[in-house]
Amino acid sequence: MILNTFKIFSRISLIFILILFFTNYDNLLAKELFPVVDGGHVAYIDTAGNLVIDMELDTPYEEGTIEFEGKEYPTYIFPEWAYFSEGKTTYMMTWGWWFIRFGKNYGVIDTLGKIQLYPYSNIIWPFRNNLAKTSILLKSFDYIYGEKNTFVHYDDLQNLLDKDYYFKYPLFDYCGNFSEGFAVVLTFEYNEEGKKVNEGKFNYLGIDGKLITDKGNTINSKGENLDGFEDIRTFSEGMGVVQIDSLWGAVNSNGELVITPKYPILWEFHDGLARFFDGKFYGFINANGEKIFGQMFREASDFSDGYSKVILQENEYAYISTYGTMLEPKVITGRQKTIGKGFAAAGNFVNKLAPVMFDGKWGYLNTNGDLQINPVYDFATDFRNGFAQVWDDEEMYIINTSGEVIYKYLFY
Repeated sequence: MILNTFKIFSRISLIFILILFFTNYDNLLAKELFPVVDGGHVAYIDTAGNLVIDMELDTPYEEGTIEFEGKEYPTYIFPEWAYFSEGKTTYMMTWGWWFIRFGKNYGVIDTLGKIQLYPYSNIIWPFRNNLAKTSILLKSFDYIYGEKNTFVHYDDLQNLLDKDYYFKYPLFDYCGNFSEGFAVVLTFEYNEEGKKVNEGKFNYLGIDGKLITDKGNTINSKGENLDGFEDIRTFSEGMGVVQIDSLWGAVNSNGELVITPKYPILWEFHDGLARFFDGKFYGFINANGEKIFGQMFREASDFSDGYSKVILQENEYAYISTYGTMLEPKVITGRQKTIGKGFAAAGNFVNKLAPVMFDGKWGYLNTNGDLQINPVYDFATDFRNGFAQVWDDEEMYIINTSGEVIYKYLFY
């Protein structure tokens, strides 16, 4: 009896340990990482500033600058595929002899630094819906003269190394990332000699590999069935914003026009609203295509975290909520006392924080209007996955959402 009880207890303990292990493993995989330049190569830090992945990667980067009010702030620029998405990122490895490098290959690693795809000839872009755009580079030796694009599912990554692997999605001249089960695609039209004869048409590719217009529901004002669009936005919140006959409207997931094309410019939906430009002012519409707020702005950004950054007048930025109310900052600057309620400069809300300039210095405001990170920097950027870049003269820092400096660069 005691022995049986011990066996049952041991099994329960083992199950508990396994559950704890896999829970922690999933948490480790889900953590956010950010690319940095360390020792002349790309590495990755977590939100505490720990150097988590420090492999000998050849992932490219460039030294660049961000200009604000006539001053240039130094920074590093990474390719979009070098940022983590859905717990994975692409890395590059070169091959050759000694210091002479002849070719480039691309692989995929997870947040633990575990290789998910060993170096491979084509670029894997960020994962969305477990699908990643794949750029198939057309080469003559190491000279790249063009590319075609398609998609690969995460479960098929290892199959890419098989020379006989057949891509399950069609090839396109351009692809965007998947969003809500649809990706923007474009195919040019060519003549018999292989020369491009026109710019082709944009469309939405579904996860099922079919174009949204194949459903036969996309009808224009003349009653004609459309086989593509003049231009297109990323699918968002159940709708795709498209351009038909030079005007913008929206289709639903069945390809049906749900907002009649009538706007000179219209952007995708965020927080239930889409930004439009009528040629003079910016405004917003809801999912029914109705203009809201009764206000028009000199400039406006897409909604994020419930707020859009708008320009009320020259050099006066403010934040408007999805209800049409202005965010009232609880810390009043000298400028606001003498000039107006807005900020002289501001960024967008990401991770519930927005960079704003307080009397010449940058800090971060939260969505309650509180000053969460003190204004001590000469310049600051929007957050990205829990990380932001800030500058103090020639020194650039990476901070987390708590305002802690977790990484420092010296550009001397």
